[in-house]
Amino acid sequence: MTTFEYLSVFLSIVIGLGVVRVLGGVAALLDRQESKPYWVHSAWVGYYVFWLPWFWWFEFDWRQLQVWTFPVFAFVVVFAMLAYLSVVVLIPARESDLKDLDTYYYRVRPRFFSLLALLMIADVIDTFLKPGNLEDVGATYLPLMAFVVAGHVTAAITSNRLFHQLWVVATLLIWALFSVGMYADVFSGR
Repeated sequence: MTTFEYLSVFLSIVIGLGVVRVLGGVAALLDRQESKPYWVHSAWVGYYVFWLPWFWWFEFDWRQLQVWTFPVFAFVVVFAMLAYLSVVVLIPARESDLKDLDTYYYRVRPRFFSLLALLMIADVIDTFLKPGNLEDVGATYLPLMAFVVAGHVTAAITSNRLFHQLWVVATLLIWALFSVGMYADVFSGR
């Protein structure tokens, strides 16, 4: 077993817990007929359904690192933990919160988007640290990430419903276009 394989087990567990939390939240919503969904909240949950496996897949690029140090390992673990914590904030744990996801979303919004902003900042650091990754992301990556972080910070500060509706749609489009455009080589087997 290589060092990366050994260390990636921990990363996989943390991301797996996030996936379990998202799927458990979706199952709880489907099971409760009295719950009142809110499409913006549902869109963020949908984002995580796809983003968490995407994150796990692209963390595989760390396999190229020849010498692992504890600070690099700790950073990768904290990155995964930020993803998990943002999911924990997004997915209600209490039965009473499932009844009105509109109210729940706007109550947890500052914590959720603060964690998302930190998660995107960690993504930039991750991109700089991974061997060869900075060349792969292209010239639009840093300006795009600055825009996304600014959007998440704004979402943490404002409770303006129109902003949140536009921001979730913009985030989903940005992520989809960036993923398909930048990582088209994934589908070619690279």
